[in-house]
Amino acid sequence: GCPDVVLHFAAGQAELGPAEAQAAAAIAAWMNSYPDGRVELDGHASASGGELANLRLSRRRAGAVVRVLDAAGVPPGRALVRGFGAYVPADDPAPEASAHRRVVIRLRGGPRARAACPSSPALPAIEEP
Repeated sequence: GCPDVVLHFAAGQAELGPAEAQAAAAIAAWMNSYPDGRVELDGHASASGGELANLRLSRRRAGAVVRVLDAAGVPPGRALVRGFGAYVPADDPAPEASAHRRVVIRLRGGPRARAACPSSPALPAIEEP
């Protein structure tokens, strides 16, 4: 399958930075090129902040990616959106909270979509699963 794409966020923020917006746009283009392509958007937060606030923030972060997909004309229903708050820490062993403030984008789909994983300079944060 395709590698996961990880977009990072500033503390307490749910807005995409320029590089993250460009990566989300590249994924939207991939989804428009491959109608069987889908994504799972898993929003996360660091442990600094209250439990409910972190859950809401993680959902807003995933929602920022959905807005890019919507603006690019990706049909609704092709993205599964989840917010995990601080419950699923990053695999990154770094203790910095910034590693945990993220949206993990898992690219899914049929054989054609999986064979054509988006690869572009617009995806600087691609990580192998």
